[in-house]
Amino acid sequence: MLLLLFLSSSVSSSSISLSSSSSPIPSPPLCYTDDSNALHQFKNSFSIIDYNNKYCGRNVPPMTISWKIGKDCCAWSGVTCNNITGHVISLELNCGMLQGTIHSNSSLFLLGHLQSLILSGNDFRGSTIPPEFGKLVDLLNLEISMLWGIIHSNSSLFLLRHLHTLILSSNDFRGSTIPPEFGKFADLLHLRVWSVNLSGDIPLEISYLSKLQALKVFDENQQLRLNTSTFKRIVTNLTNLQNLTLYSVDMSRVDPASLMNLSSSLKSLKLWSYGLQGNSPNTIFHLLKLEILSLDGSENLTDSLPKCNWSSSLRALSLTNFLIDIPNLIRDLKSLEMLSLSNCRFRGSYPVLFGNLTQLTSIALSYNDISG
Repeated sequence: MLLLLFLSSSVSSSSISLSSSSSPIPSPPLCYTDDSNALHQFKNSFSIIDYNNKYCGRNVPPMTISWKIGKDCCAWSGVTCNNITGHVISLELNCGMLQGTIHSNSSLFLLGHLQSLILSGNDFRGSTIPPEFGKLVDLLNLEISMLWGIIHSNSSLFLLRHLHTLILSSNDFRGSTIPPEFGKFADLLHLRVWSVNLSGDIPLEISYLSKLQALKVFDENQQLRLNTSTFKRIVTNLTNLQNLTLYSVDMSRVDPASLMNLSSSLKSLKLWSYGLQGNSPNTIFHLLKLEILSLDGSENLTDSLPKCNWSSSLRALSLTNFLIDIPNLIRDLKSLEMLSLSNCRFRGSYPVLFGNLTQLTSIALSYNDISG
């Protein structure tokens, strides 16, 4: 009898335990009402245009087409909410077909919990950087394009001290210089300044960004300059750097020997900059993690390739004005998938080159001098 009571008690307690563990999981909260209203006001402050460009493509419906009053804004396209509070924490309207001006009283700045704001590929032409940007103090990621005006050292942009990613592309900053305050983004991991009409020297303070993993600069107007002391500090201090891209930057005052100090963590190096001249150090080719190397824009940077100790991880190689020893090339770079050689001198023969680099999927050979 006691045994039966014990078993009955055990079954009963197990049933209670199973019942409690199978209770329904609470659904995430609906979008915070004030955030929903702010988003709808933000949408209505712009025209929706159907445009086609090489960046955004064509025949893509506007992302805000799903933004309907009465619907949970956490389910709207491009919107992400906090699972507990319902506050909007991410707004990603890349190529959102928005056209108009971001005014200082924009409801965008009422979204005080935003951590990610991606607005590239829209037409904000005529907008400046409003002071109210400084209210978005929780921002970790900011990507924006088509802004106008000078970036001053007291810009509200520099109040966003917690940024991890900052991408400024296709803006017109009126030829202003890069303020040294860029060096205050202590947590920055990715910095991309791409076709934004800036001029003058790239400031030394960029080397203060010790956590930086990617630095990409493109100056289509060729007004940005880099000197040896700043470049040395960049390659010495940024020990976490994995991607360094400098396009159309004046590097005539940079000593190629400073390339010897590049971070061992570097995976991609692209120097399509003018003015860099002299012999490049062979240490570039010995970086163990390097996967992409492009020096083909630096026409006055010359040298011969090393005979041994190449980075075995190299997948893409693009060079101009180098002496290429084909036997060494095919022996050490069997993982190459892309090869571009221009105005180079060769020792060896093309047939040997093609026959042994079996991983190649893309090859470009132009204006080369081959002998032997």
